[in-house]
Amino acid sequence: ISFDVFPQGWDKTYCLKFLNAADFDEIHFFGDKTHVGGNDYEIFVHDRTIGHAVKSPDDTLRLLDELFP
Repeated sequence: ISFDVFPQGWDKTYCLKFLNAADFDEIHFFGDKTHVGGNDYEIFVHDRTIGHAVKSPDDTLRLLDELFP
């Protein structure tokens, strides 16, 4: 179980400021609250990420196995 706490105006895309785009061919993001208004939405739809909507940790592992066999 986890929860996210950010200062007002921040969201999960904040971390992208610290990742040099030239260092990564792809950045995959897996989240369960990817709908508009969800806490994963902004990074899920960000142009620097490939967003994946998942329902559970098991769903995440299944998708990882499919994407990176």
